Amino acid sequence: WNLDGPDAGKEIRKFEGHKGRICTAIFVEEGTRLITGSSDNKFKVWDVETGKCLETSKDYDDIFTLALSPNGKQFAMASDDKYVRVFNSKTRKEVWKVKLEKEGEVVVWSPDAQLVAIADGDQYLHILDAKDGKEVRKITVAGSRHTPVIFSTDGKILISGGDQHLHLHDVETGKRITPGLGNPVAPNGFDILAVGANGRKVYSSVGDDLHVWDLDRKETSKVIEENR
Repeated sequence: WNLDGPDAGKEIRKFEGHKGRICTAIFVEEGTRLITGSSDNKFKVWDVETGKCLETSKDYDDIFTLALSPNGKQFAMASDDKYVRVFNSKTRKEVWKVKLEKEGEVVVWSPDAQLVAIADGDQYLHILDAKDGKEVRKITVAGSRHTPVIFSTDGKILISGGDQHLHLHDVETGKRITPGLGNPVAPNGFDILAVGANGRKVYSSVGDDLHVWDLDRKETSKVIEENR
């Protein structure tokens, strides 16, 4: 989509070729390539300028999440076959893979690219060494599965949505930081998480609403509704 000028909001290009639902997408190689992951068990690499499909991967199983490393040189993938994989962004060569007990649903990189965190389909958050996939820490979460997941900007806290709350976990110890970020305001779960530039505000989408959480002053947290 065009974001600027008189043609803002108009579709520029359409990428067609997947045989299933597209679940995730990332730009690589300085924005010249687009990688998409689908429920058709494959990821595809596209030329952004032309929309041409340049490469189609082998079958993996439903691909839930693709996540680009902070330096752009690698990307991680979580899929329904219970594996977490890291690839070279340019060659798409697999660097390592690790199998979990349950399927990994979301995967994120720490800001320094040293760690990869995964939420599995059960009750754990897994923190892996980004170099080789070795598990650094396994965190038991409150309630059932926790998604989405994101690191704080300093990489010291892992934030997860689950059990109707946002939860804070100390990356170094794996312990839950209490108190949490407020009341159970999302009975159907959280959709997306983002952390503000200064690292002290957390933004979460819940259905049609945007929740803004202040880590230092919970009383200033607020909900922005779509119909306002």
